[in-house]
Amino acid sequence: MRLFCYDIGSFSLKKTIFYVDKKVIEEIDYSESDINFKDIDEDGNINFSPLVSYLKKEKSFWDKNSRVALILPDEFSTSRFFNLPVNNKKKARQVLPFKLEDTLPFPAEKIISKSQLYPGEENSTDAIVNIVDKGDFESLFNSLEKEKIYFDCVTTGIGLLSGLSNGNKAVKKYFQINDFAILDIGHQSSRCYLFKDYRLVSNHHSVSSGSLVTENISDSYNISLPEAERYKKEESFFLTEEELENVDEDQKVFALFMEKTMEGLTNDFHRWSLGFRTKTNSSLQGVYLVGQSSKIQNIEAFLSEKLELPVQTFSEAQGRSVRFKTTSSLSQVFAIQTIEKLISLNFLGQEY
Repeated sequence: MRLFCYDIGSFSLKKTIFYVDKKVIEEIDYSESDINFKDIDEDGNINFSPLVSYLKKEKSFWDKNSRVALILPDEFSTSRFFNLPVNNKKKARQVLPFKLEDTLPFPAEKIISKSQLYPGEENSTDAIVNIVDKGDFESLFNSLEKEKIYFDCVTTGIGLLSGLSNGNKAVKKYFQINDFAILDIGHQSSRCYLFKDYRLVSNHHSVSSGSLVTENISDSYNISLPEAERYKKEESFFLTEEELENVDEDQKVFALFMEKTMEGLTNDFHRWSLGFRTKTNSSLQGVYLVGQSSKIQNIEAFLSEKLELPVQTFSEAQGRSVRFKTTSSLSQVFAIQTIEKLISLNFLGQEY
């Protein structure tokens, strides 16, 4: 089976194609396109035309044996985590809409929500709820349906990662530790997803991002943004404290500049880690990196030192049965869920 995964970020759309069978996941193609959801009119409506035009061409590559997924950008959705004082899933589903409505700053009829329920502690039920604006989603869905573009799954980062919580035994093969963070260093922002016993328990956001690195390089070295973006991808690097003592002055200055640029993210992470310990009475055991900026030279060693935890890219953490070629991404997590038959939150179904 071929799996087509289209991940829409704040900067570009990433397409990854995987070959998936019962024992092997192999990444066979990866590409990026200049498509995002930034084009918004004066009434606040998103222009989906570039995405629809792109997908009209793409659908000719899909067949009945393909599985096709669309991952919406995180800014397209929001989420809630609840602990419900009932230990029965049916009762929990009855209570959840009222609990959710109490936390919303807008009427419940203006949203679409999808939820995952799990056994909680002391006869309770834990719930993850992913929420999208009904008007935005219907506009997207109708634009796709008009061109007969159909997906098997439309989800978000939160919706995707909530699927890992469905199968502890399966997830253990791909994550060597129980309590971990997935840190997605994106273009416009960074997202951090925290897991306790392989279950997603919280998510966080930081303004420190790849674009911040690019802008600071551009400003500090008086070069254009495209030049700074190229330099970030091809030449930039991080250094540990020990490595700083063994480089020339120019390298040291640049490394300290990079450290200062990412200081907001490392400070944010320590705050999130403290909140995780308070909430779960456990400490994080490690960090898996995804996102384009996870390719910056030596970022794993640098973050390991600053976060005081083992850090590795998600793709490098996998065994021989998983062959990923490119930057670690959430699409790779979706491929794992497909082979293990784990279920992500899916905004398709019933009405859509």
